[in-house]
Amino acid sequence: MNLYQHIESFGSYFVSMRKLETYMSIDLAFPSNWGLPKSIQEICSIVPFDSGVENMKGISFVCEMSEISFEKTITGINKVIRLNKEREMKDELFNLAVQQLKETFAKRDLDTLKTLQFEFGDKPQLLDIIDEPRGENVELAEEGN
Repeated sequence: MNLYQHIESFGSYFVSMRKLETYMSIDLAFPSNWGLPKSIQEICSIVPFDSGVENMKGISFVCEMSEISFEKTITGINKVIRLNKEREMKDELFNLAVQQLKETFAKRDLDTLKTLQFEFGDKPQLLDIIDEPRGENVELAEEGN
């Protein structure tokens, strides 16, 4: 991948890239509720900065000026983005499931609810209780830890 493709993979999170003597800094701004996987601290140094945008936090990923270090840092940044987007999607699915359960509990009698079961196969679904079906366990650590 060339430099442009790497930067493009960061999407709207990319802020800047700088050379600092024998180091390179890749600056990104993420939603303030995003975290960093603990493994990123083994790859590069993390330096927070004020992004200047409400509900966004700036993070500089600083690595040695070498091809290997740069590639590892890029891979780590993409992992941060992927894990946080996955966590956001899981949160959305969880909130949807909670809403569906609330509706189910409001509509059904106690004896029916006692038979409620969850099964996961190719496509997870609540079994026989919802009237209308709807179409890296990785722990995130805050920066600076």
